[in-house]
Amino acid sequence: MKFSALRFSFIILIMCIFSLSAKAQWKLDVESGAAWNGYNDVRVPNDATLFSLTDNNRNKAVPFFRTELLYTFNRRHTIRALYAPFQINSVGTFAREVNFNEISFEPGTLYHGTYVFNSYRLTYRYDFLTTGRFHWGLGLTGKIRDAKIEVIGDNQLDRVNVQEIIIRRIQSRSPD
Repeated sequence: MKFSALRFSFIILIMCIFSLSAKAQWKLDVESGAAWNGYNDVRVPNDATLFSLTDNNRNKAVPFFRTELLYTFNRRHTIRALYAPFQINSVGTFAREVNFNEISFEPGTLYHGTYVFNSYRLTYRYDFLTTGRFHWGLGLTGKIRDAKIEVIGDNQLDRVNVQEIIIRRIQSRSPD
């Protein structure tokens, strides 16, 4: 049996969790299900063509999940982290000419649409009163939304993929 760095990290994490104070409490909540794109009318920019990512396309139900981690310490302080990624891809054919993000698509063009709405939250809460079934607290939450709507026609696939690779390389560099 090989002893990998991942297994070693997992063992260290478990040891740290169990060595915490007895007054600390962890809670992990994971939700999952299926999502359908019932309607999604888009227009980018505001003066472009309004069209539907759901009409005349072949999208299917997609799985989703969200996870929440809570850490309560000294019975009154709670830190909460939420991670909720969400993405739906659709494929369809434009019935009319569409102008999206300064690119024109002719009628009959096969398109690939991507709708992304990721959510990240970090919360701190202080509980002033906790008696039996009644809890009263006050906190502060920071939220980051990562949202994107992208439509690519078959004739734009190569050009856009090259741009995405360049952007990812630029973003992945860290200043020294």
